[in-house]
Parts: sequence; structure tokens; C-alpha cells
Amino acid sequence: MGPKTLYAAQHRGTILITGIGGNLALTDGLFPFNIPVIFPNGIPAIVFAAIVGILLQVIFLVLPPSMFGVKDRENINF
Repeated sequence: MGPKTLYAAQHRGTILITGIGGNLALTDGLFPFNIPVIFPNGIPAIVFAAIVGILLQVIFLVLPPSMFGVKDRENINF
């Protein structure tokens, strides 16, 4: 399992927790972040989970794996 696979597993867990957990635990399944025109009552949990997943992907693509404690591998031949 390479570094990219570890990142993908972290994304899935975070998205599931914020999406499903937010839908079950929050009032009406809405996070209390209001966007005036698009989401005046709050952001739905599934939309918030998608935004968090996209931001995590950007962070993991921009920053090197060594900052997260993952060692870079030079060449892996299977």
C-alpha cells in the first residue's frame, strides 16, 4: 500500500464521518454555515463533506508526503 492509497483511505473516512454523521446528528442535517444566496439555512451535510474532501485532496497534492509522516519511496516494482 503506497502513500497515495493511505491518503485515499483518510479521505473516505473523513467524508463518511462528516456526511453521514452530520446528516444524522445535526438539526435537519445542516451544518450551521450560512451562504446567503445558495444555502441560507446552512450547508447540507453531504455538500459539506464534499467540500472537506476536495480541500483535503488539495492539501495532500500540494504538500509533500513527508510532512504527514509518510516516507517517499523511490521505485516500487510489483
